[in-house]
Amino acid sequence: MNTLRDGTLTRAAMLVLAMAAGGCAQATSEPQSGVPTQDGGTGGSGGTGGTGGTGGAAGDSGSCICAANTQVECTCAGGVIGSKTCAADCLSYSTCECNTGTGGTGGTGTGGTGTGGTGTGGTGTGGTGTGGTGGTAGSGTGGTGGGADCGSAVDVCPGQAIALTGSGTDPRVGSASGDTSTLCHDYSGTCGSSSSASDAVFSFTPDIDGTATVSLGGDAVSVWDAVLYARTTCTDSTTEIKCSDSFNQYTPGGETMTFPATANTTYYMFVDGYSSMSGAFDINVKVVPKGCGDGIVQPPEQCDDGNKVDNDFCKNDCTTNPHPAGDTCPGMTLTLNGVGTDTRTASVSGDTTNMANDYSASCASSSGAAPDMVFAITPDVDGTMAIDLGSTSWDAVVSVRTTCDNQGSEVTCADEPENALITGLPVMANTTYYAILDGYSSASGPFQFNVSIKPAYCGNGTVEGTEQCDDGNKLDGDGCDHFCQIEPKGPADVCPGVNVQFVQSGGSQIASISGSTTGMTPAYKGSCGSSDTSPDQVYHFNSGTGGTVSLTLPTSTTNYDATLYVRKGACSGPSAVEVACDDAIGNGGEAITFKAPPNTDYWVFVDGYSGASGNYSLEVTLTPSCGDGVVDPGEQCDDGNVTPGDGCDASCVVEASCSAVQVSEPDSPTSPTVIPSACGTFLVHDTAITDGDADYYQFNAAANATIDAHTFVGSPGTCPAGTALVMSLWKGAASAVAPNNLSCTGQTGNVACAETASGDWCSSLSYSVPAASAGPFQIKVYSRDTHSTVASYDLLVTVH
Repeated sequence: MNTLRDGTLTRAAMLVLAMAAGGCAQATSEPQSGVPTQDGGTGGSGGTGGTGGTGGAAGDSGSCICAANTQVECTCAGGVIGSKTCAADCLSYSTCECNTGTGGTGGTGTGGTGTGGTGTGGTGTGGTGTGGTGGTAGSGTGGTGGGADCGSAVDVCPGQAIALTGSGTDPRVGSASGDTSTLCHDYSGTCGSSSSASDAVFSFTPDIDGTATVSLGGDAVSVWDAVLYARTTCTDSTTEIKCSDSFNQYTPGGETMTFPATANTTYYMFVDGYSSMSGAFDINVKVVPKGCGDGIVQPPEQCDDGNKVDNDFCKNDCTTNPHPAGDTCPGMTLTLNGVGTDTRTASVSGDTTNMANDYSASCASSSGAAPDMVFAITPDVDGTMAIDLGSTSWDAVVSVRTTCDNQGSEVTCADEPENALITGLPVMANTTYYAILDGYSSASGPFQFNVSIKPAYCGNGTVEGTEQCDDGNKLDGDGCDHFCQIEPKGPADVCPGVNVQFVQSGGSQIASISGSTTGMTPAYKGSCGSSDTSPDQVYHFNSGTGGTVSLTLPTSTTNYDATLYVRKGACSGPSAVEVACDDAIGNGGEAITFKAPPNTDYWVFVDGYSGASGNYSLEVTLTPSCGDGVVDPGEQCDDGNVTPGDGCDASCVVEASCSAVQVSEPDSPTSPTVIPSACGTFLVHDTAITDGDADYYQFNAAANATIDAHTFVGSPGTCPAGTALVMSLWKGAASAVAPNNLSCTGQTGNVACAETASGDWCSSLSYSVPAASAGPFQIKVYSRDTHSTVASYDLLVTVH
């Protein structure tokens, strides 16, 4: 109700309050009918000033209380003076206009009942109007214009009309957009504590009886907490139909309300805010005509599923369909409802009892006698899909495929007795997914098949695409910003993490890091330990020359149930590949060891089990693997030492004099390619085998030595699919006659033979030289099919 002006309140005091208010002059509350507004005394004539918007009506006292079309003063928030206009019925006033324009200079004149002093014009965006009245012999000064959009069409009643489109039995739909942050506070609803928030007014007038659904979208879903309410009389709060405020001020959400609508009746929709919240929004209106298709079964309807699908269980004339689609592929097409950021939904009721048994699912025994149904779902947005059956009386199974009649395309399956829930299934826009409703064993019966698809966008509570986080809002400062990127709480809180600082210790590099995950962001999760809700810390290192990496969380310095995992390729995102994950029982004890090739980046995550956090120590050891006798990724050779001059140098690279062995063609067991005696390790690179050819290599080996030989193509540890290289080792001269020129099977005379891929090698063998067998050895290499060719191969041999 507007504040009544008491005759004892002096004009000078009112003007001082008006000057103090400044900016957007806002009404303290909306005017109510039934209470006339009193006028004060008349001062001297002032200069011209801005005139604001129109206020609410005065009550009907049964006789004229004002002169039609004349203006009187009224009081706005903070004591600011506005004006209102007497209506043509001389019984009511318009809403108090509180917006402002640039006031003129107050004139001097003979005072009425006011006290002499300086008059102040109204403030706002209005044009030239009548300024404030000065006191006796006082001189008035014009006020300063404000910036708010108070008094615009959308700010006050009757608001902006939303045009509805549609005819016949089609729903009537319409929408509009706006932003309450540029408006003023004029109205309040019965929910949501909206007594101080700015608001906007919209109206719609359906041409049919039906069911109206009004919803908010845009930023009102994820950025700010809106309040939505409806009235049948714009300025009368007692005519409120519904009020919706589903969430609190810290968790925004789109408001939706449904109510019966009558043809040719105007409904007023108010977009308000919780507390003092405001922002941009979309408002959507849909009126479904009363009768068949409104979702309400009314005689003589046999059913009413509220959709326009004629091949489901309820036909478009609201009679039961005895032969609904969906028994076989391509299934029953479901129509999804929802626009913008609204969740897309569809629901259909039916019974699988009379369907045939055509399909099966991977998660249950549904391939027996259970009948099934198929539903085709095509979302118009990227997002995540959920399917549930409410609560059925039988054991149902639901699976989803991307190709209707191909079980191999199944992407998920659920067998939860009586509801068969599927949640969080990623789906793509304009892609059809086929949901198959089946039964465990031979189960069947009535169902309610419900589908919902939550559109993918920052603020919907689901991490999608390039998002690092999604906490269901777009508020900064809460750990996840309005772009759904993590807000770091320290250098190790989020990727790329803190660089590990190594120190040399013996032949290894070591690092010891102490820290705490308490209070950090739960940004990442590994494949073990249920770590998705636990806060974590991130560390980065490069493997340098490569070697063996050991990571541990000692139990003596870790006071919570931790989880430890390692990634390479990238710290996070689709390029990140998990190397290993460990979750020991109890506090600490996690340990990971792996081989690292040279110059490779790794990220180490100290996380927690199921929300746990606390203090830890991370021990990191990087031991160069060159010299351990195993050819690791990044090494060309490894002869078990780091002594130069034996063919394999201290960096595990084949020395130049032993890395360019050339085959002397034509070679044979009696005329082999002889390896220099200094080359304990030698490399034959890029050598071809022609039709029917074999290559022979001769070298010496001491008693008790180990001979390791590997074939590959291009680089160590590489063997393209289909490459077939037979490698045999002979004491003395090799044999070239059958069966020794075919596969290893049946060969005679060799001491070792290999022809199948071993690890990443094309063929690989290892032989320990007996004490009495020192001397020359030969290696024979040829294609498994002696009539095929090998365009290029490499041979690495180490005698150590």
